[in-house]
Amino acid sequence: MEVNVQEVICPNCGKRLRGIVDEHGGTKLHCRNCGVNIYSKRKSSRCYVLEVTQPNTTQYIR
Repeated sequence: MEVNVQEVICPNCGKRLRGIVDEHGGTKLHCRNCGVNIYSKRKSSRCYVLEVTQPNTTQYIR
């Protein structure tokens, strides 16, 4: 079994995050620095889709 690791930079605070790619090609990440949840999925060979959601405790996203 091969494990794929994806590295993403948090669009809110700029911290480097790492996550394991699931069988559907998506990666769920949680930034411990600012608290946002990120779902990343590869759409094509040059395009990734990032879905960024903030928890209720966070005041704003930059």
